[in-house]
Amino acid sequence: EKLINLFVDIPEAITYTDALVYANTIDEVPLVVDELKAEEYSAKGKESQIKEIQQQDRSLTLLVFIVAGVVFLFGVITVVSVLLDSTERKKSTLGIMRVMGVTRRGIFYMVFLRSTVIALLAALLTIVFGYSSSILLSPWISIEITIVDLGLVLVGALLCCAFGSLWPARRASKMDPFDAIVEGRFR
Repeated sequence: EKLINLFVDIPEAITYTDALVYANTIDEVPLVVDELKAEEYSAKGKESQIKEIQQQDRSLTLLVFIVAGVVFLFGVITVVSVLLDSTERKKSTLGIMRVMGVTRRGIFYMVFLRSTVIALLAALLTIVFGYSSSILLSPWISIEITIVDLGLVLVGALLCCAFGSLWPARRASKMDPFDAIVEGRFR
């Protein structure tokens, strides 16, 4: 047998000491690490960092719900105060309408309809402001506004105004028409 002289040594079996495996989402990383360990690979994940990020995400979600609740409560209080003031200022008009034949239910629906118009305008303004903000901030951060988000804004505004208008609408519909006319004229 003739010995062949090679310029390089024949390598031994190639073994990989380090490899990077990527998951689609941060939530899948612990699952990938567990799967690799089940296949008897030595796997290291950034599980502690991922758990910290997930905890921060849960905290931010809770903060968003708390802020949303406070905004909703503030909205209801604002609608109540605006509609109470408005119906108080228009007492004589409401009294005249009652004398002219508008039912208590009709007065209730008029106040409730005013609240619905406020809600729709508030939702429209919020959506326009949200889209404008996302466009202005797009060079720095990515903001995704979905149809679900738009639906939540609309439903939230309608619920806020619906709850806020119940007491003023009921109070306006229960007014005695003649007392409302007299009180309204001397204000």
